[in-house]
Amino acid sequence: MKKYFLQKELTLSGLFIIIAIIVFSGCDGDSTPIGPGDDDNEYHFIGSLIKDPGLDIFVMVADIKRNDTSLTEADIVVADDSLIYNGSYYIRTIDSSNHLASGIRSYIVGDSDLFSDTITVVLPANLTITSVLPSIKDPSDLVNVQWTGAAGVEGYIIATVKQDSSYLTMGYSQFVTSQATSVTIENEAFTVNNLSGGDTNPGTYDIFVYAYWGVPDSIMTSTLLPVPIPGQLADNINEQNLSGSVGAVVISPAGSVEVIAE
Repeated sequence: MKKYFLQKELTLSGLFIIIAIIVFSGCDGDSTPIGPGDDDNEYHFIGSLIKDPGLDIFVMVADIKRNDTSLTEADIVVADDSLIYNGSYYIRTIDSSNHLASGIRSYIVGDSDLFSDTITVVLPANLTITSVLPSIKDPSDLVNVQWTGAAGVEGYIIATVKQDSSYLTMGYSQFVTSQATSVTIENEAFTVNNLSGGDTNPGTYDIFVYAYWGVPDSIMTSTLLPVPIPGQLADNINEQNLSGSVGAVVISPAGSVEVIAE
């Protein structure tokens, strides 16, 4: 079970304020169908970039529908990498977390000769956990986590999961107040089934901080992150013929805390 801690409108930081007007809708401009007689086509796009230093991989995922019908032969490219449909969605995994540098990136999307668009996404910079205190937690202790800020970020997510249970859609996650670089984790993150007032679940926990931009999709990324994100944010693509969401997540290397039983 995951806790939704805070959802609010978040603004671009520092360097990326200058591009807010360009990417506020998630795209470079109005999408325009190409080819005669196709003005009635409506498209829905979902895309997420994931940078995972812990596994040393970079993952690009996407999905697109035309008039509520999933497309299985669309052209979807990020940088020079073409995504491949796997039966559920489009994906490309690169065996290097540094495959793409932080900054402005784009999904280039095409549906034969009916439609094409370039959808902008910002990949945040790397971040690192600087402290987890206490390192050994009694049931009454509150755990505080601090980390370095990341350029290009719209917000952070804190996530905890027992060691050896990452990437199994297990654990606890919560949104963090905009631009904050420290948080006190709720005690329920370390209880059986992550329930408020539940029994302590002793053991060693991995702790991660996610730096995110835009709207990473909660369902499509659920098995691609150590812990699923807390919930789905509102769509950030709203064009004449295209709706949906686009986002990016950069995962910190793991910190840890040992939780002692009552």
